[in-house]
Amino acid sequence: MHLFVTGGIGAGKSTILKRLLQMDARSVFGFVTEKGPVTASGRTISLRPAAGGEGRAIALCRSERDFETDTAALETFGIALLSGIPDGALVLMDELGFLESQSPAFCAQVLRLLDRNVTVLGAIKPLPLPFLDAVRGHPKVRVVPVTPQTREEAFAIAKGLFFEPSFSR
Repeated sequence: MHLFVTGGIGAGKSTILKRLLQMDARSVFGFVTEKGPVTASGRTISLRPAAGGEGRAIALCRSERDFETDTAALETFGIALLSGIPDGALVLMDELGFLESQSPAFCAQVLRLLDRNVTVLGAIKPLPLPFLDAVRGHPKVRVVPVTPQTREEAFAIAKGLFFEPSFSR
């Protein structure tokens, strides 16, 4: 099984994932999406390895509706972060959204991982996009909605799902 939390900006998605990761002793694979500082040219969005290390820019956002995605970065660095993962591993995908959906090859790699014998913990934006709909609708995926008001309740639900005996380990 795989567990994704979904909600708006500031809802607590990443915080819930961090809390769950602290409760699991396995090494973590995958990625974390990071926003850089706002500059005169905009804000850089980067992927960083979940286990730590150097990240790589995947987009430049000039405003909420004006952005430029570096699909080549997603198709090299992003796919590399989701490749060579052993069976039984814990994979973090924090977070999947509009930018990631711009690369069909990256999307295909995510969907292949969902079919494998790994445990994925992720955050997913609540956007109606074909790729995100495919992730949310995958038969091995459970989705927990979170808002600032329901953060602790959502954590308790996510924790219960993540640690239930039928969840793949």
